[in-house]
Amino acid sequence: MKASESLPNYDSKVRESTNFIIKSIKQTCKVFPSRPAGSEDEQKAQQYVKDTMASFADEIKTQNSVVKYPKTSTPVPSGLFLIISIIFACVAGFIPAITVYLMLSAVFCLSVALFLVSAKTKTPVQNIVCIKNPSGEIKRRIVFIGNINSPVERRLLRISGTKLESIAVTGFLCAIFLCAVYDIFYCFFGEVPYANFVELIFIPVAVLTMLLYNSKQVVNGANGNLTGTFDSLAVMQYLSYNNLKLENTQLVSVSVSAGAWGAAEFLNEYGNSFGDAETVFVSVDCLQSDKWFNYTTFNMSDGLIKSAAANSGVEIKKGKDTLSSSLIAKPGKYKAIRISAADEKENFVYSTREDVVTSLSPMAIEAGLKLSLETAYIFDEKGI
Repeated sequence: MKASESLPNYDSKVRESTNFIIKSIKQTCKVFPSRPAGSEDEQKAQQYVKDTMASFADEIKTQNSVVKYPKTSTPVPSGLFLIISIIFACVAGFIPAITVYLMLSAVFCLSVALFLVSAKTKTPVQNIVCIKNPSGEIKRRIVFIGNINSPVERRLLRISGTKLESIAVTGFLCAIFLCAVYDIFYCFFGEVPYANFVELIFIPVAVLTMLLYNSKQVVNGANGNLTGTFDSLAVMQYLSYNNLKLENTQLVSVSVSAGAWGAAEFLNEYGNSFGDAETVFVSVDCLQSDKWFNYTTFNMSDGLIKSAAANSGVEIKKGKDTLSSSLIAKPGKYKAIRISAADEKENFVYSTREDVVTSLSPMAIEAGLKLSLETAYIFDEKGI
């Protein structure tokens, strides 16, 4: 059975659940506008989720743990080390006596920069796990996941969307590799005339990398995070509010802390216990525009999400992998789908200070909820 056939007044009931999502987002942004990963306000927001879902879930669990969350300050020293190494390379070209230090500088820069990119701090995690059992025997399980924290602003996204940030990150990694290779070559085989000055072109890339994050600006994340969180919860809200149940599929709606890292921690504790039934994870991200729906699948075919899109009337295309969904999928281990609908042109607000409640799109949120509901109903009937 299609989700759209679950009730005779399906559209109006979905609209009620859409209003539930929007009201929940507005309340969260009003009371907890700044929710850095692991902060007290993020934990209070999770308590709000727990209280809200108390009347909809059969069981609610709070998972408390600690994860290593990446520091947003790490691109700054990484960029500085790269610039210092490039300048040193140019100077050393005229002072052969210190070429041995050039090699050490390149290796040191490479090692420190790569280390700093992945440097992390211990962050407390409080995940809220809501469970609703089916009317019959549990043969399948579908897990909807969204993250509630508000991110630090990604400065380059605000300037020009995803392109400039991609250029900065890709260029930075290439710069470290090419500079290190050339510098080591120079130490062993001698200078290639003027070639070391070519490294100067990488200084702008290093500067861009240093500007990746604006650590002083924590954004609301109304679209980027909260639409995914409350869409995941609204699947359960819709069923419970209308006295409906899936037949053989246990529904799990999870609000995770610290984004992808909190989701990974959720799987570390619950993943193995999910082996008792066919399980699919659905990671819902930014539901901002009904014109930009895209998906990625992991360790499974595209059939389930394509059928759900057809049933819900949502135009969706295959998109790119994201860090969040790939961590959830744990390559080769879990079957997962990522759904996102960020406006990539006219009104790009993802991870910027413009990501506030006034930029919410009820049409996109309703379309995302219909897509999630159809995914759950098709999975309940046919599996993957």
